[in-house]
Amino acid sequence: MARTSIFSSKLSKTANRHLRVGFFVAISPLIPHKKEAAQRPPRPLDPTRLPASPSSCSPPVSRGPSRADNLPVYPNLFVCYHLAKNIQDRRVEGLEGEVSRSGSQSIHSLDLMRFIAAILVVCIHTKPLLSFNEDLSFGFISSIARIAVPFFFMTSGYLFYSKIRKRQGDPQYVVKYLYRLILVYLFWSLVYFVYHAYVIYSEHQDVVQGLTSFVQNFFFDGSHFHLWYFPALIFAIALFYWLSRMLSVQTILAISFVFYLAGLFGDSYSGLIEGNSALSGIVDGYESLFVSTRNGLFFGLFYVSLGAFMAVKKAAIRPSVSAFLCCVSLAGLVSEFYVLNTYTDPVDFNMMLFLIPSAYFLVHFLLNAKWPDWNLDYRLLRDSSVLIYCTHPLFMIVYPKGFSLLSMNLEKNYSWLYFMITLLSSFVLSFILIRLRQNERTSKLVRLTY
Repeated sequence: MARTSIFSSKLSKTANRHLRVGFFVAISPLIPHKKEAAQRPPRPLDPTRLPASPSSCSPPVSRGPSRADNLPVYPNLFVCYHLAKNIQDRRVEGLEGEVSRSGSQSIHSLDLMRFIAAILVVCIHTKPLLSFNEDLSFGFISSIARIAVPFFFMTSGYLFYSKIRKRQGDPQYVVKYLYRLILVYLFWSLVYFVYHAYVIYSEHQDVVQGLTSFVQNFFFDGSHFHLWYFPALIFAIALFYWLSRMLSVQTILAISFVFYLAGLFGDSYSGLIEGNSALSGIVDGYESLFVSTRNGLFFGLFYVSLGAFMAVKKAAIRPSVSAFLCCVSLAGLVSEFYVLNTYTDPVDFNMMLFLIPSAYFLVHFLLNAKWPDWNLDYRLLRDSSVLIYCTHPLFMIVYPKGFSLLSMNLEKNYSWLYFMITLLSSFVLSFILIRLRQNERTSKLVRLTY
């Protein structure tokens, strides 16, 4: 709103200035001028400067009054008004173009970071530094790389609430948004169900128990280990929209932060309650049904609300300051991981306190920094980030078994190669699916993938 008011004031001043200039130009023929030339006596002719040919000094032929002398004043006013109005309209278009370009650059920066975040997710699962240093690998994938998923949730909350505000809370848009997420989740759940069915059959597991576990994970923790993001986002978006019809974004953010703090004790801060039988019993009872606190209620709702809060309240922080604070927060995140890993026995490192400022200042920097106009296909980056996230576990199943036939421990001894071929294969498959979606014959089926 502040930018709009500044632009409007600039436009009004510019338009008024041009209108005043046009007005004075138009009424200039009506302003009486001193006839200094008529009061002066005529100059005497110098005979020495007369031309030699008498015909060349003959008086000019009078052709009557010119057409410009007969133009009335009021059409001049009309022309000058429309001239100033045209200047104003062009300035409005120019400023709106600058605003739209700056807005598109912000979205493009988010698309680029989405692609990087998808690479970080592949890093978490393939551990590329494992063959070099186990401690360094574990520290990286448990601290800095963990910013990827909170960034995904914040970006979804920011874009979702920005569109909801423009559409004035249109419920049809919410239904379409959730419907699309559900279809994508169902498709990839079916794909990975084939693998789970093969594991149940090959390892001679109890079929009923295996199917029950799959259904439980499908609703609460993801049908495959990485697909928990979809049910968490679906639940978080639906709950946030329902609460936003009754509460402000700030209130929802405060409530979700309380849930986030409670969820910490089921994840990275679980070691702090090991000696407390009452709290441990509550967490164990909850996880026996809902599997984990890394879900839409304790995890996703907070980051979705934080992203929506950034769409409403734009902090007056310079991009350089937000970049510095993001780096400081990441350093705090590494320190938090070190303390928790050294002195406690956490379940995982999905939920940590320093993830909050790290993700917040990262998104703030991306939205407000001035980015060069890189010649990149940002839509390809955005779509491929989703597909890389969904498809890379397929290659994590195939490649280790394939290289084991060559007596190569790909995951431990060649972790960098494991990471590279998994990422490259996922990107190639993503590129193929994106191209197939542009084909009329295959677009309907491929649309289910992302």
